[in-house]
Amino acid sequence: MTVTHRELEEDKYRSEWKKSYNEALFKLVDKVQRKDNAFMFRRERYLRLIAEVKDALKHRTKSKYYKRLAKYGVKVLAEKEWLVEAHPALPVAEEGDDQDEGGAPPEDTRRYFVCAEELFDVLYRTHVRGGHGGQNRMKAELKKKYVNITQKVIMMFLRLCKACAKKQSSRSRGVVVRPMVFREMNSRCQVDLIDMQSSPDGEYRFIMVYQDHLTKFCQLRALKRKTAEEVVENLIDIFCIFDAPCVLQSDNGREFANAVVYNLKERWPGLHIVHGKPRRSQTQGSVERCNQDVENILATLLETEQASNWAARLRHVQYMKNTALHLGIKMSPYEAMFGRQASPGLAHLPDEVAEGLESEQQLMDVLAGTRSSLCGIPLHRTKCGTDGLCTLCAKKQKQVGSRITARSNLQKQAEKMLAMSSKKLRAAEIGDSVTVPVPEFDRGKADPRTVLCVVVERADDLYKLGNENGTIDRLYSRNQFNLLPERLLKLEDVCSTEKPLRSLVTAASLLGGQGFERCNCKQGCKTSKCSCRKKKNRFATRSATGDQTVQTKMK
Repeated sequence: MTVTHRELEEDKYRSEWKKSYNEALFKLVDKVQRKDNAFMFRRERYLRLIAEVKDALKHRTKSKYYKRLAKYGVKVLAEKEWLVEAHPALPVAEEGDDQDEGGAPPEDTRRYFVCAEELFDVLYRTHVRGGHGGQNRMKAELKKKYVNITQKVIMMFLRLCKACAKKQSSRSRGVVVRPMVFREMNSRCQVDLIDMQSSPDGEYRFIMVYQDHLTKFCQLRALKRKTAEEVVENLIDIFCIFDAPCVLQSDNGREFANAVVYNLKERWPGLHIVHGKPRRSQTQGSVERCNQDVENILATLLETEQASNWAARLRHVQYMKNTALHLGIKMSPYEAMFGRQASPGLAHLPDEVAEGLESEQQLMDVLAGTRSSLCGIPLHRTKCGTDGLCTLCAKKQKQVGSRITARSNLQKQAEKMLAMSSKKLRAAEIGDSVTVPVPEFDRGKADPRTVLCVVVERADDLYKLGNENGTIDRLYSRNQFNLLPERLLKLEDVCSTEKPLRSLVTAASLLGGQGFERCNCKQGCKTSKCSCRKKKNRFATRSATGDQTVQTKMK
C-alpha cells in the first residue's frame, strides 16, 4: 500500500504532538505527592493495581484488600486485563463463579481506568472522531467509558492541537497597544466617510467626517459622490479656515489614496498623508467612534423632527457633537478648541429676562452685569500690566489651558487603556506560536478562521510573523493576534519569503483559498481595455480533485 506525502506529514505531526503531550503529562503525574490517592498513574502502578485486585479476590480477610475491591475491579477483554471501577450494587464474586474477575456479571458496563502512557491515544481517537470538538464535548464522550480522565489533562491535550488553535476567535477590539496622544491642535487629523447611499438625500449620498485628534473637534460635510475631487474640495474648505494639519490620516479608500489628494501637499508642503492598515478600522478608532456618534445624533434628530433631509441638518448635528461632553478629554470639543464653553445666544439668561429686553441698551446692560471676567480680570482691560493680563491674553491663556487639560486627560485615558491591554495581553517572544485572524474575503468558506504562525522578529511593539508557507509581508501589533500557550511550530521551519496573508491562507487551504478568479468585464473581454487581456487572457482554476491546476485560455 502506497503511503502519500500528506499521510507521512500527519504521522510526523502526531508523533511530535504525542511526545510533547507525554512530557507535560508525566511531569504532572510525577509531581503528585500522595501516589496512592492519585487519579492518574503510570503503567507500572496500573499493573500493580491489577495484581493487588486479583490477589484481593483470593484473600478477603485483610482490610487493605477490601479497600482495593471497593474501588477497583479487573476485566479480561481480548486476552488482556483491564482495570475498571468497582460496581457498588453488585456482590463480590466468589471463586469459581461464572463471572469476570472483580465480581461483575458478563453484561457489566463499568468504566475503565487508563494509564498515562495510553492516555494520548485515547484522547486522540475521541478528539478526531468528534470532529475536533471542544473540552465539553470531549469530556462528555470520555465520561461514558473512562473514569480517571480529568478536565485538566483534556485541556493540556487541546492546547497542543494545531487544528483547534486555528478555530479560536480573535481578541476583543477594545484592547490597544499604542494609543496616540499629541501636544498641539492640528498635529494629527483624521478623515473618513459615512456611506448614506441606502438613504440618499436628493443628490447627497455620503457624509465626510473630519476630526482633530487632540480637541476631538469634528466637522461634517455632505458629499454627492465618493470621488477624490469632491473630497479634496471640502478638505481645502476646512484647511483655509483651520489650516492644514501636520498629519492627515485616512483609510485606504480610493477617494483618499489618490493622486488628486496627494496634490494637496503642493499647496501645503508641511502636510503628510498617511493611511491605516487595510481592512482594519481600529487603526483610526477615534474617527470611527465619531462616526457612530454622528449617526446616532442624526438618527435621533430626524426622528424627533420627523424629517428625512439629513444633509440640511448636518450643521446642527456638528454643533451637538462638538458641544457635548467627551469622556476622553473630560470637556466638550468646543471648549478644548476655543477655550470657552459654548453659550448660544441668550440661553444663559433666565427666560423672563430674555423676553423682557426691548432695546439694545438694555441688552448691553444685562450682558455687562452677567458676563464673568476671565482669570479675575475685567473684560474691558486692553493692556497687560503688573496687576494682570489683558482680555486677549487672558482668553489665549485659557484656550491653551483647555488644550493642556485635554491632553492630560487623554494621557490618563491612554495609560488606563495600556494597563487594561497589558493585563489582557502578554508580550510575545521570538519562537512563540500565535494565530492570526483571517478576514472572510481572504479565505474560503471551509478554511479555518485563523492561520497558525510563529513570531520571527520583534521590533519595539511590532511583530514579524510567518510559518512554513512564508512570512507575512507586514508587521502586527500585539492586539492583532492571539498568543498560544504552547509552541506548536518550530522557528527553523519558517519560510523566509515574504507574502501577503491571503497567499499563506491559500497555500494551506485544501479547497483553493478564497475562490476562483473570475472575469467581471461587461463586454466579454473584447476590447483592449479589458484587464484580462493584460494578463494574457489566462485564468487559474482549480480542478474538482483539488490536486491539479488547469490553465484555460479565453477565446
